[in-house]
This record gives sequence, structure tokens and C-alpha cells, in this order.
Amino acid sequence: MIQVYHKIGPWGEPWVLEDIHTWCGVTVELDSIKNEYRIVEFNYYGNFRGQIPEDFRQLTELKVLGLGGGTLSGPVPPWIGELKKLETLYIGYNQVSGSLPKEIGKLKHLKSLTLGNNRLSGELPGELGQLSKLEKLTIVDTQITGRIPRSLSKLKKLRRMDLIRNKLYGKFPVQILKPDLLVNCTGNNISELPFDIWKDNDLNLPPNLQKNQLSGEIPAWVKNTNKWKKFGFYTNNQQPGYGLH
Repeated sequence: MIQVYHKIGPWGEPWVLEDIHTWCGVTVELDSIKNEYRIVEFNYYGNFRGQIPEDFRQLTELKVLGLGGGTLSGPVPPWIGELKKLETLYIGYNQVSGSLPKEIGKLKHLKSLTLGNNRLSGELPGELGQLSKLEKLTIVDTQITGRIPRSLSKLKKLRRMDLIRNKLYGKFPVQILKPDLLVNCTGNNISELPFDIWKDNDLNLPPNLQKNQLSGEIPAWVKNTNKWKKFGFYTNNQQPGYGLH
């Protein structure tokens, strides 16, 4: 952790390197068996610099990794998949770039994944569908493109998915929808949403697709459904030149 501090810090109050209790952003727990402190959390919003240090991969007890604010650049490294105990991963408001590594799918205990306000690009890896404990997925304000992976339908515990202001396109995969899943994909380039999702006997919540590229004529039967009357505004405010009518 001291190497991390030297490479992307300093942040917060100055550290006393010999006293772990002065290391702001760091949470430790005592391993009663080995009588050693283990770093289980690093979570700070500061003025980070450089690239995500490989030294993090030695912190195998990490449950939370949060890196917010600064000029961190370079990619999300593939070794992120080695942090097997991670439950929360947040990388935001930096300059991290490149595609998400498929190794992120190895984080079997991950409950919350937040990536946003960076320079990320490429497509969402299908391996996201392997995050069986994921409850919240947030990817906002990036250059990520491609189609939303159908593999996200495997995430049985997912309760909220915010994929806002990216470059996602194509047909929305209705397979991922559930009655208890809130989906917001505002501000992408999604061009098709099957009208069947508006049937009242379909209990799945529709996605918010405002400011996308939906177009075409709305069937009369759709406008008469209770579901459309309640959630139809999710298709309003399409990009200029597009719109349902």
C-alpha cells in the first residue's frame, strides 16, 4: 500500500508510513489467526495520478476498491480479476481508457460495479454475465460502444442497471428485464425496443430509453395498455431526427 501511495498519491492528510492508522482511505482488519492486520478496503476520492498500480494485486483481502477523482490514466488492468474477494469496485472521474478486461468476470463476490466519467471505450465484455452476486451495475459518461450483452440476463441478483450517456447501440436485449430490475439507458444510440414489452401481462419493468434513436409508429394497442400509460414516457425525447409517433 505504501508503494501505491508513492505512485498515485499523495492524498488526504500526510501519512505516517509506520502507522497504518494514519493512512486515510485505508481500512484494516485484524487477522486473529496470524495476528496480522489485513487491508480490506481502499476507498478515497482524491487527486490521483499516474496509472492504476500493479501493487494493488498483492492486496488479496480487498473487499472494496474505490478510486475517484484525479488524472489516473491507462486501462483497467486484467489483473483486477485476481482480487477475488472484491465486493465493491468503483473507478470514477479520472482519465482511465481502453476496453474493460474480460477478467472482470472473475470477481465472483462483486455486488457493486461503478465505472464512469472516464475515457473507457470498446464493448462491454460478455463476461459481466458471470458476476453472479452483482446487485448494482453503473457505467456512465464513457465512450463504451457496441450492444448491451445478453449475458446480463444471467445476473439474477441485479436490481439496478444504469448505462447512461455511453455509445451503446442496436436492439435492446429484453431478455435482461425483470420485474424487480430498474434499467436506465438514457443517452445512448439504441435504435430498437420490441413493442411486446408493453403488454400488461409482461410484468418486467421497461427500460428508460430517453435520448436514444428509437423511431417508428406506436401500435394502437400499445397506447391502450396500462403499462404504456405508466411508463411510456421512457421512450420520449429521442435524439433529433428520431422519435416514436
